[in-house]
Amino acid sequence: MLRDRLEGDRAVRVYEVDPTRAPIIARIFELADAGVTPAAIARKLNAEGHRTPRRVTRTGRNAGREWGGKPWTRRRVFAALTCAAYAGLVTHGEDTFEGEHPALVDRETFECVARLLAARNPSPDRPATFRKAATRHLLAGLATCGECGETMFAITSGWRRADGSRARAYVCRNVHARAGTCAAPRVNAEVVEPVFVDHLRSFGLDFDGWLDAQRGHRAEERAAVEAGMALDREALATVERREGLVRADYLRQLEAAREAAAEVAAEAQAALATERRQLEHRIAEQETALEALSGEPPTDRLLDLANDLSAAVRGLSSGDTVREVNERLRQAIDWVDRAGPGDGPQRGRDRHP
Repeated sequence: MLRDRLEGDRAVRVYEVDPTRAPIIARIFELADAGVTPAAIARKLNAEGHRTPRRVTRTGRNAGREWGGKPWTRRRVFAALTCAAYAGLVTHGEDTFEGEHPALVDRETFECVARLLAARNPSPDRPATFRKAATRHLLAGLATCGECGETMFAITSGWRRADGSRARAYVCRNVHARAGTCAAPRVNAEVVEPVFVDHLRSFGLDFDGWLDAQRGHRAEERAAVEAGMALDREALATVERREGLVRADYLRQLEAAREAAAEVAAEAQAALATERRQLEHRIAEQETALEALSGEPPTDRLLDLANDLSAAVRGLSSGDTVREVNERLRQAIDWVDRAGPGDGPQRGRDRHP
């Protein structure tokens, strides 16, 4: 992993071994060196319960958002097998240099795996590449799998029908990558897309009904938070009462010069103090959540969202391409995803790989 190390007045980016990730990388190279393909390695890692490393964005509009923690795929395994840093090397453009960081795999294994990957490449003059998911479909990059929650993308049949069209379907990314973590069937795009469009059109026409539903959701969330806070306050009162009794017992033991008993009471007092601080912190978070859920839903932002979605749907009948409509839907839904607490609806799922 990369981290910043201060050297004088400047920060220098250096590689550092991640003790939780290093054994997984070594396992990947071990399997690849034995002739196992990247797709098979991904399935094996997922079956063993491994996931890609988690990381947090530090800057920008997505600061604080977690990435990773996803099932391994052929693409991710291939990226690991071709990362020179794992062999103790540093690359700059087309040049490779010896690094100062420790290697996770020896040079011989890294070069052997590189030869195996090159031998499988049907076009040795070109490096292996991976196609980006198409956006020529209405729900490409927007639909999510009902089984695993991963993004779905569209695939098109190579066969043309008598009328010249091709069959289209949406498939889970994990299914397409054969990661072994999902077995959801393909979804016929020609069936689901008209239903989605009709739903958006009815949503635009019945905005008041949707707003009532938002009020109901907020009331349910508020009731759930209030119930949890009541239980935590009751638990806090019990802990504070027990803490007072233990403190009094501790003082009695000290006065009686019973050091062993006083030490036991001191440990119990420390444990109760930790529990009290945890409950106080949780109650403070609940009070903040209740404040965010108070009042009416933000109708201005909800109207903006309704207008954005309605405009995207109108594009289907005004000559816009499906790619353009898909892009507007992505922008509208990404706007919802970035809305903060109390600023409007949120989709509640991480869109990043």
